[in-house]
Amino acid sequence: MRREHRHQRSHEEELKKAQAEIAAGLNVKVEYFVSDMTDRKAVKKLAKDVLAKFGRCDVLFNNAGSNKPKRCRTPPRKPGTTSSS
Repeated sequence: MRREHRHQRSHEEELKKAQAEIAAGLNVKVEYFVSDMTDRKAVKKLAKDVLAKFGRCDVLFNNAGSNKPKRCRTPPRKPGTTSSS
């Protein structure tokens, strides 16, 4: 099994937990879909699957990125200042 598939599976466990927590807390139906945002065919399939299931999409959360927090290497600058100020 390729590394990203194991990684994806671990994230799906997190999604299932969040799905159950949100559904129970708000008493609503919650769905999630997993797709590779770097693969155009996968993204098109995602859109097709969502529209087939719901007929429309009112809200979309795209969490295409890392969920590993990192420390900033340089502190953010104050508005209106330059790097030499």
